[in-house]
Amino acid sequence: MRAATGNDVEVYQSYIQATEMWGMLLGMRIGRQEIQLGSEWLIGNNDTSAIFTGLSFDGIRLWYEMDALRIDAMWAKLADTSPMEEDGDVDLYGIYGSYTGLEDITLDAYWLMIRDARQVEDTVSPGDFFFWPADALEDWFGVDDYEPTTLHTIGLRGTGTVFGALDFEAELAYQFGEMDSTGTFFRPSWLAAITTYGDDDADISEWGLNLEVGYTFEIAWQPRVFLGFAYLGGEDERDVNFLEWLDSLINPWAERDASVSFNRLFSDWEYSEILENTDLSNAMIFRTGVEAAPTESVDLTLLISYYESLEEFDAPANVELLGYRLYCPMSFITESNDDDLGWEVELIASYDYTEDLSFEVGWAHLFVGDGLEEGNYSNLNGLGFNGGRDDDDVDYLYFETKLSF
Repeated sequence: MRAATGNDVEVYQSYIQATEMWGMLLGMRIGRQEIQLGSEWLIGNNDTSAIFTGLSFDGIRLWYEMDALRIDAMWAKLADTSPMEEDGDVDLYGIYGSYTGLEDITLDAYWLMIRDARQVEDTVSPGDFFFWPADALEDWFGVDDYEPTTLHTIGLRGTGTVFGALDFEAELAYQFGEMDSTGTFFRPSWLAAITTYGDDDADISEWGLNLEVGYTFEIAWQPRVFLGFAYLGGEDERDVNFLEWLDSLINPWAERDASVSFNRLFSDWEYSEILENTDLSNAMIFRTGVEAAPTESVDLTLLISYYESLEEFDAPANVELLGYRLYCPMSFITESNDDDLGWEVELIASYDYTEDLSFEVGWAHLFVGDGLEEGNYSNLNGLGFNGGRDDDDVDYLYFETKLSF
C-alpha cells in the first residue's frame, strides 16, 4: 500500500502503462495504482467505508486479454522494512481470471497471497531482568521464533443477470496458510511482569461467502428488492480449562492457541455503518432491502441487516456478592456470551448533481443484541472485541460529498 505520513501531500496514483506489447494482447502497469478485483469484496480502493481515504498499491500488474477472457497477475509491496531487516517486507501476490463468454454473466477465479516477514519479538525473558543472555534463553526455550505469515486465498465469483430482471452476486473464498505472528495477540502473562511467548504455530483454515440476489420491477421508480447473506468464518479459542489456567500460573513459557478468523484483506464491502469498518469477521450477516430511483439523478435505499457471531466468547464468570458483580480471578470458570449482535436499519438518499459531483445523506439505527451487550470478538478480522458495555441502541447520521476531477 502507499505510504500515509499524514502531514504532507500524498501521491495517490502514478504509474506507467503499456498495452499490446510486442504485438500481443499483453498489457502492463508499473507504479502506484488502485487495484479493484471483482466486486471489491476482498481487494478494493476503499471508497465506501466510513474512513474512505482511498487505497492504492505500489506494484506491477500484468494482464492478457482476449475477447471473453482476461487474466491478471500482480505483485505489490505493502511494507518495506529495509535496511532494518534483511527479510522483513510485506508483499501481495495474485492471479485473477475473468470470463465473460456467457451472456450477461461474468465468472471469476483467483488466488491471492500475502507474505508478511516482519520480525515479531514479544518475549520478555528472565534474562532481561537479571542480565542473563536473554537471546540465548530465548533460543533454549524456542521462543520469539515466529515464521513469516503466508496467507493464501483462493476463490470463485459469479455475477450477472438472468431472466432479464433477476441479478445475482456470489463469491466463495477459502483461506489457508501459516499465521504465526497472530500468536502475539494471545500470549499469556506470568506474575503480571513477564510477558511470555504466544502461539508460534498458528494457522488459518476458514471459509468466506458473500451472496446477494435482487429483482428489479419495470415500473415507476424501478424499485429493486434484494436479499443478501454473508458468512465470515471464525473461531474463538480464548477460554482455558483448569489445567491450562494452572499452567499459566506456574509456567512463564506457557502457550495458548490463537484464534484466527477469515481475513477481509482490503475489502470495500461495509456490512454495517456502526459495527465495522470493512473488517467484520467471525460472523453471519442476513440482509434485505429495497432501492428506488425517483429520478435519473436521485437514488433511495432502505436496508435491514441482522448480525450474529459464529463462535461466541466464553467470558470469565462474574460472581454476585451483596448485590455487586465481582470479577472472578479463576478464568477457567466461564459463561458463554450470546451470539446475537443485533439488527441495523439504514436509510440512504443520494443525488448526482453532475457526473463529477454527488451528495449523499444517510441514517442508521442499531438495535443492540445481547451478544453485543455482553461482547464478542468480531472486529479487526476477529481479533478485536466488539461490545461489552451497554445495551443502549446506537444512531449514526452522515452527510457526504464526492467531487471527481
